[in-house]
Amino acid sequence: MISELPLRWDSNATNKNIFLNLKEYALKESTAVVVAVHQPSSKIFHLFDRLLLLSDGQTAYFGPASCVVSHFEALGLNIAPNYNPADFILEQLKLEKTTLLAGWKSQTDSFQVQISSAKSDISDDFNGNHMSRGSSSESVAATWPTTVFTQIRVLAARNFREARPRMLSKLNWLQTLALAVMAGLVWFKTERSEVALPDLEGFMFFSSTYWMLFALFGALGSFPAERAVVEKERLSGAYRLSAYYLAKMIGEAPLVMVLPSVYLGVAYPLLGGTTSSFLGILFVQILSSLAAQSAGLFFGAALDLSASVTAAAIFTLGAQLLGGYLANNVPSYLRTLSLVYHAFRNMQLLEYSIGMQIMCSENSQFASCSNSTAANPIPIDVYELLNRGNDGGFYIPYWSHTIFLLGFFVFFRILGYVALRKSL
Repeated sequence: MISELPLRWDSNATNKNIFLNLKEYALKESTAVVVAVHQPSSKIFHLFDRLLLLSDGQTAYFGPASCVVSHFEALGLNIAPNYNPADFILEQLKLEKTTLLAGWKSQTDSFQVQISSAKSDISDDFNGNHMSRGSSSESVAATWPTTVFTQIRVLAARNFREARPRMLSKLNWLQTLALAVMAGLVWFKTERSEVALPDLEGFMFFSSTYWMLFALFGALGSFPAERAVVEKERLSGAYRLSAYYLAKMIGEAPLVMVLPSVYLGVAYPLLGGTTSSFLGILFVQILSSLAAQSAGLFFGAALDLSASVTAAAIFTLGAQLLGGYLANNVPSYLRTLSLVYHAFRNMQLLEYSIGMQIMCSENSQFASCSNSTAANPIPIDVYELLNRGNDGGFYIPYWSHTIFLLGFFVFFRILGYVALRKSL
């Protein structure tokens, strides 16, 4: 917010109220208020947080308002006791303009040297040569203001606070609860039988696909929204980029887990199932959501927002087509490239192995149901259920689907970090 000359020359009380309202607005809305004034009173002057002094369009000082007097004194311009700082500053800007401009230029030149040093250190850190110029504690302290663990801890806490309103907004909560109730009612108490297999697998495919899409597209705008702030803070040498990236992963991971957990906590009991299968499917859902978020972070770091949305759409649609539910004639080796496929297969494995048994139907397609009757149905063999639709070609063990999900998670996190380094 920018306000030019908001003061009245005939009312100091009104002026003070104006400034108090502006400060209250800035704090409430978490925004910056820029005010241009010519000759404030001492009470008004002490309400400023930061101060920019201009002389003929050139900067004579920029920094905390409480430090401007000490800055002037460092240049040999001492204020008299009980003198209005605002009047003193205005007088010195007229009388000692050359001294003030030269003093500030000297200070900014020194700061530019520090920025160049920080840039060099950041480059060295990326190449694994950070701190190679010296091993003493004084050298380390001069390069980074805090340790990497402190940077990660502080940045993770900040990222958690900033991301929580966005990721756990009231609208997202409402959407999650409404979707959970609708899904639970659509698949309410689904029968564990051969006839109802498409319904049961439909729930698993829908749930895994939706929450991966939710996590992926939610992560696309994460880096673009913070890019300007991160660039500024890195140039000042505040923290390593690796610390920022790790902190972002740590800070947002719990938030990614919340909504899928709430969804399954409501929808899965309505579907009907065991506690053990619920916990297993919940683990798979969280892992697949984190892996999908990794892909979203990579696209957001590597591309602009418009291009990243397009790339994410192609990625997710391809993953769904290769997911093993919409089409059974997809070659097995192509399915392994799909994030959806591994999450869906893991859910099938858990539901069929530790969940309620799937019973045979009349005229069953499964060999293990040859002795089943309508009066006395027997459960379908788990391996027959899992191998249904297998083309007999490329085969991977059941346990490897979790390894693939972890691989997607690590692979896209590394790509995201490399892309972020190149874009900043």
